[in-house]
Amino acid sequence: MSENSHNKKTVFRLFGDRYNSRRAFSTVMLCFLIQSLNAFAVAWPDLSFPEPAQISWVGENMNQNGRPTRIAELTTALSADELVLFYEKQWSAEPSGYKTTTVAGNPVVSTLDDGLLQTVQINHQGGQTQAWVSQARVDGIYDHPADKLELLLPNSTNIVSDTKSDDHGKLARTVLALSNLSVAQIRHHYELQAKAQGWRVLNQHKEDQSIRASSVIYRKRKSELVVALTNGGEGVTEIVVTHVVDDTLL
Repeated sequence: MSENSHNKKTVFRLFGDRYNSRRAFSTVMLCFLIQSLNAFAVAWPDLSFPEPAQISWVGENMNQNGRPTRIAELTTALSADELVLFYEKQWSAEPSGYKTTTVAGNPVVSTLDDGLLQTVQINHQGGQTQAWVSQARVDGIYDHPADKLELLLPNSTNIVSDTKSDDHGKLARTVLALSNLSVAQIRHHYELQAKAQGWRVLNQHKEDQSIRASSVIYRKRKSELVVALTNGGEGVTEIVVTHVVDDTLL
């Protein structure tokens, strides 16, 4: 799975589900990632995986809130408890040891040594165990080539998470932010800003007549800007913006 397609799936999953489920999923993943280049120069130690297991990379050159990060998705027939024991054994030799806790009811094992945070978040369902295994450099703030990608966020927006990736030259940046503005006000802001900066509407959708949810895809040359807005009636609008630069776009 490419990092760009993963970002898009994340945006539309956030938009398509009910607001509370969407916010719960965002919170769990943010806890995992935040705990969990100079992006070009990061040297990573090997990640340990049990056998047998299916491994796919979510992102090998990511930057989460300024910290270089790489994440793999793991699927195994081992139980959640067996997988916890595997990583506790793997990381027991680390100078700082390991910590086992739970996030939203799912076990999480982590270890921190010399500025490298390694984390595994585990979920067991349907006879299989799925886990996200991450490594993150937390010893400083690093630049990333996707820093330059514009997001057109309105003023007075609180950025919760800023994730950047470089998938073989395909740059992507996804931001989760909160605003006190309504969905309609933010949608109007993007209509004005996008038009002024040469973006055209590729696709758009309003979820209901009360305009508590909206998504728009903009295109400019080889770039796409995906804006998803939701408001659960609590006076706060959740904004998920993804900017992708892809040389294959026509």
